[in-house]
Amino acid sequence: MIQMLSVSKRYDDGYYGLRDITFKVGPGKFVFLTGESGAGKSTVLRLIYRVERPTNGTILVDGADTAAAHGGSLTSLRRRIGMVFQDYMLLFDRSVYENVALPLAVRGVGKRTISQEVDKYLDQVGLAGYQRRMCCSLSGGEKQRVALARALIAKPDIILADEPTGNLDLSNGEKIVEVLHDANRQGATVFMATHDLYLVQSTRLPFVRLRGGRKVEEGNF
Repeated sequence: MIQMLSVSKRYDDGYYGLRDITFKVGPGKFVFLTGESGAGKSTVLRLIYRVERPTNGTILVDGADTAAAHGGSLTSLRRRIGMVFQDYMLLFDRSVYENVALPLAVRGVGKRTISQEVDKYLDQVGLAGYQRRMCCSLSGGEKQRVALARALIAKPDIILADEPTGNLDLSNGEKIVEVLHDANRQGATVFMATHDLYLVQSTRLPFVRLRGGRKVEEGNF
């Protein structure tokens, strides 16, 4: 379970990215985080992943306060979470294979298993045959799908996806959402940020809606 309790984020220039946000995402749920550009969606996900720290409030993952995670415990927290960053966070001087394989390689998984899993997840996101392509040569949509495959390959308990369909056409966007649904059906908690209100409405899944850094709505359509 993910919980944010009265969380605010104030930056050094005085700008508030979030103000007094409280919500929870239950275990095994698929929940959308929606709102217009600048609403605070990316900030929420980066705080959960502990890329950033809140100015005020508490963030819990399965009851554990993320503020207390340091060193090995922070590594353990992040290994439980598959994060798809809006700006991809890929190693652009490495191949698609090397990027997607990274979560398994750092765990010491054997090369044969890694190769099989990389092929499997690239096929799932529609990038079969891209193993040797360099990430710097890819389109924005292709980079987005590589980032998703990298997030999924370690079969995390929680998937945080920041606008994973943002640079994709309708057909490929639907495929990516279905990949996330598959991961959810296999037990992963999925928290997906999107500005596409039609997508949220059409799925009728739970959502949290932000505006100007504040939560303005929570529920189901």
